Amino acid sequence: MIRNLKIIGQFFLVASSLLGCAGKSNVQVAEVSKADVNWKDLDRAVQLQDAIGDKVWSGFSKFRTSVVFITREDQYLLNPLGAVPAEYHVTDLRGPSWSAKIYKTSDWHAPDGSPFSKEEIETAYLANAFSSAQTEHHFPYSVFFLDSVERFHDKGMKWSIDDWSAIFWHEVFHNFQDTLYSPELVVANVTDFSHLKVHVKSEKFLDKIRKEQRIVMRALKTSDLAAKRKLVCGDFINARKHRYRSMTKDAVVSERFYEISEGTARYTEELMSVQAGKFFLNAAEHERFKSEGFEFFAKYADRNPATYYEKLDEMSPSMRYFYNTGFGLALVLDQVDPQWKKTAFQTRGFLFAKIEEWCRDRN
Repeated sequence: MIRNLKIIGQFFLVASSLLGCAGKSNVQVAEVSKADVNWKDLDRAVQLQDAIGDKVWSGFSKFRTSVVFITREDQYLLNPLGAVPAEYHVTDLRGPSWSAKIYKTSDWHAPDGSPFSKEEIETAYLANAFSSAQTEHHFPYSVFFLDSVERFHDKGMKWSIDDWSAIFWHEVFHNFQDTLYSPELVVANVTDFSHLKVHVKSEKFLDKIRKEQRIVMRALKTSDLAAKRKLVCGDFINARKHRYRSMTKDAVVSERFYEISEGTARYTEELMSVQAGKFFLNAAEHERFKSEGFEFFAKYADRNPATYYEKLDEMSPSMRYFYNTGFGLALVLDQVDPQWKKTAFQTRGFLFAKIEEWCRDRN
């Protein structure tokens, strides 16, 4: 975690004990290595978002966020949606088609404008979305800090373009969420992760969640609506409410926030990959993108949803459980309430409340 940033929610700076990167702690504003500034990766991810985003979530296709793109040598600001922080200066570079101007720093800067240390920039992966509040309003709009594919590879994370693109969509969706939440539902006490700290590390607690998730898995696999309703509205809700008795009210409220935050971001990441695979079954699209590395998406085209169901009970203290619980609830809602996305971010209690609402309506 960056030293004094008061950040909650979507930010995870993942320290690496693998290979160090070739970056510098002081960046010169001289000639840029064009091979390193791979704007094509960003352009492709956004082109696919344009083409298939609305198949996953209405309005996502045309959503644009500001991106801080970090290469081996430099740090860039793309598509600023308002005032540009003082550490960035405009360049005459041509970058992605969706950023009219390209801004650049002369050193490494964290989201709140403070300097990144050499250790932070050399030993961490950056793929993190921030609301304006999470940057302490240094950026007056949501922003996404992202390492280039090359930097991930330098540090031993050998992602292919589909892996990197999935993370791109996951984090961009976090910033999209900022446009969906009812503001009164995401006040500081709701988003305070400290309420959950004791729980995410407790194996006894996680075992209770695994049992809940296995109920969700069975519900997802059954095609019989009456059986599904019994599993969801009876077994699952009862098990969850029983677990809630071991939590403070604040912890329950925060869990529900993190479920929708990380669960729907994971939902988007996974289903965007599936839609990308189907997209490239189209011969014309395959021809247009064939030299751009998108052959990696082909393996997602016929992915069975059960692929996701089988892993919903996998969690550990290092794999925060609400990614899976939120993803599982989103998949259930897809089956029982096709309109759930329209109001989920404006409903107090979020995904679990939508499940309870469906159960009440079916009684």
